[in-house]
Amino acid sequence: MYNGIYFLLIVPALLFLVGFVLGYKFMKGRLIVPFTVLALIWLGFTLAVIFGIQQSVVAGSLGLGLCLYGINAPSGIGLLIGGSVGWFKREQKDSR
Repeated sequence: MYNGIYFLLIVPALLFLVGFVLGYKFMKGRLIVPFTVLALIWLGFTLAVIFGIQQSVVAGSLGLGLCLYGINAPSGIGLLIGGSVGWFKREQKDSR
């Protein structure tokens, strides 16, 4: 199998799952501070990559763009969806 397929499909899927599980666990347990710290780390990394893209030449910005779409986006979306699911699961549990 082509080795590039790991970076293009498997790594973003694993990062999405890691973000989803962490967001779910933190928000289901109402652990707002660790969730916020993780979200701020993600935001800082995303802003650093965007700043790097703006400051780099074309060849360097391609790698940073792949980092943005292959690493930052799946992990951030997973964190957001996992946190939302965990929050709503906790709300359902508390309302019963």
